[in-house]
Amino acid sequence: MIAGNSSARGVAIALAQAEVASILDSNANQVMIAPDGIRSFSSGFIPEHWQVLMATNRTPGDADLQRELGQMIGNVSRAWRHEMNQRLKPFGLNQSMQQVLMQLHRNPQGLVQRELARRLGIEGPTLVRLLDQLEKQGLIRRVSAPEDKRMKNCVLTPKAVRQIGLIENLMTDLRSTMMHGLAPDEIETVLQSIRRMHRNLSEEAQH
Repeated sequence: MIAGNSSARGVAIALAQAEVASILDSNANQVMIAPDGIRSFSSGFIPEHWQVLMATNRTPGDADLQRELGQMIGNVSRAWRHEMNQRLKPFGLNQSMQQVLMQLHRNPQGLVQRELARRLGIEGPTLVRLLDQLEKQGLIRRVSAPEDKRMKNCVLTPKAVRQIGLIENLMTDLRSTMMHGLAPDEIETVLQSIRRMHRNLSEEAQH
C-alpha cells in the first residue's frame, strides 16, 4: 500500500469491493453488514489484503460511493465489450481479436508474440489461440523475426489493413453512443479521474 495516499487506497477499496460482489451473493452466510456500513467477512473468507483494505475506510457515505464507482467501472467495461462483440460479429471477429489487430496496426513493423502478449496484458497461450483464429481468416502472418529467426513476428496482412478502417469506424460510432449527452468539459473531468485511478493502481502494482 502506498503510505499516505488515501486516493490510491480508496480506489483499491472500490475495485476490491466490486471484485468480490459476486462472491457476496453466493456466500451470504459468511457476510454481515457492520454497524458502520462496511461489509465484514468471516476470518479467512476474503484474502487478508482485501480485509485490510476494506477495514481502512469507515465513512459509510464514502464507502457507498467507492463501491458504486468500482461496480460502475466494471459495468461500463462489460457493456462496451458486449456491444463491440455484437458489431464485430458480422466480420467474424470479437473484441479480443480486434485488440490484437489494432495493436499490430499501431506497430506496422510487427511484434514478437511475447511483446504482443505483454502489451495486451494477456497470457501467451491465450494470445496463441487468438493468433490462430486470425491467421485462419488471413488477417495476420507469423514470420521469423529479423533479429532472431527462432522468434515469430506477427504482422498484418493486406486484407487486415483494409478492415482496420471499418473497425475504427465501429469504435468511433460506439464511443459516440457511449458518451452521448456528455459535454467536452465533462469528458475531460472523467478522463482526468480515470487517469488518476490508473496511475494509482500502476504505482500500487510496483510495491
